[in-house]
Amino acid sequence: MKKRKMFTGIGAVLLGVGLLLGGCGEEPKETDTVKTAEDTAAEEADTEETDAQKAETQETAAQEQQETAAYDRENSSLPQWQEQLQAEKTQEIASAAVRGMQIVKDNETILAVSYEPRTYKNSYDCWALSIPYESWVSVDTEGMYECFSYLEQMDLKQVQVSQEEAGTGESRTSVFVAYFSGQEEGSAGQAQPDAGITYRIGNQDSSGRYYIETSAQDGIWTADPAAVEGLLAADPYDCILKVANVVSIETVSSVDMEIEGKTYTMDLSEQGSYKLSGKEAEQQEVYNLYTSLMSIFVEKEIEGEQHDSDPMLRITFHRNTEEAPEIVETFYSCGKEYAAVNINGTEFFLADREAVEELIGTIKKTF
Repeated sequence: MKKRKMFTGIGAVLLGVGLLLGGCGEEPKETDTVKTAEDTAAEEADTEETDAQKAETQETAAQEQQETAAYDRENSSLPQWQEQLQAEKTQEIASAAVRGMQIVKDNETILAVSYEPRTYKNSYDCWALSIPYESWVSVDTEGMYECFSYLEQMDLKQVQVSQEEAGTGESRTSVFVAYFSGQEEGSAGQAQPDAGITYRIGNQDSSGRYYIETSAQDGIWTADPAAVEGLLAADPYDCILKVANVVSIETVSSVDMEIEGKTYTMDLSEQGSYKLSGKEAEQQEVYNLYTSLMSIFVEKEIEGEQHDSDPMLRITFHRNTEEAPEIVETFYSCGKEYAAVNINGTEFFLADREAVEELIGTIKKTF
């Protein structure tokens, strides 16, 4: 398959501690002086301990707020489709008819993708990969349809065996497909699915074919092993464009770029007017910078790598429509080669650190 390169802001809380000091009273007696000094020393020790505990509590609170920072999320239609859509009969499904698919292997959802047209999205960006990437990626339709193609190759054949022999009754592995039943070859078809079917995958027969039972409840079937295994081997990483983030400029009112505590602002709020940190700018200059913001490629998935706590660069995309979620993209240094990519509180990928440093240089030069 052809691979094409092309997915949090962390809220900081500053807490201050005020310490009220004061004293009054009569001049102490000599016999009280030693006692008072001891008491004072003890009180100072207690105060130091209390301050340390407060500081620790505040740090913990700040970390918890960072970890639980609320960001807008795009909802997936798959749960609703699974509940509401039914298929009248078991059948192979043309890849062009698919509007959503969820693959569950050993009770773990390994992939969930659905067609989610939004008014603020371009046509190429309407597919949402909600599991595992929480929809913060751009789907590579070539890779995705390669996965869908296995549905056409299942070669379903009905057989007369018991559910117990088929092993489908308590199956922990399944594939749900939402599709448009009126799909015609060469036609785009309607955006919304009107049918849904779940394939519950069971044991293999003596020839290696998998037993299948479906939500259509019309008996037991067998399916081609290569098709079934192809579906279950689906790799979400193969189904995405390898770009860190894609936000249509048409949906953006302004962009804040924070580098080492300094914020640079690109203002697009007035039609036909472009500003960089309050100063008028040429359209092409702004478009060139925006293109650079979209040009950080993903190198690989994060696999336990630890990154610095201070961001190299934080980019906040403010949207011009209430429907579109605000996007906060943050890059953290992760060793000498990589930078961790954080989108609205999620971290899945590593980008090339040098590329991020070059982007930082471009931003500073533009402003």
